[in-house]
Amino acid sequence: MTIRTHTLGFPRVGLRRELKKAQESYWAGNATREELLAVGRELRARHWDQQKQAGVDLLPVGDFAWYDHVLTTSLLLG
Repeated sequence: MTIRTHTLGFPRVGLRRELKKAQESYWAGNATREELLAVGRELRARHWDQQKQAGVDLLPVGDFAWYDHVLTTSLLLG
């Protein structure tokens, strides 16, 4: 029997709160949309890699939200 590991999600804000800082910088007009999107891409890739390196067999998708995770889930599920 093989036991597989899975996570339901991963904290989206980043170890050093990178997402929060990038959003606040964007809202204040100190960062571009492209810079904000780059932070999101980097965080998603890093989080997937961290879970893979930890041996998680089934990685979650669709667990990232820019701000309101409940709204994002509602849109995802319809």
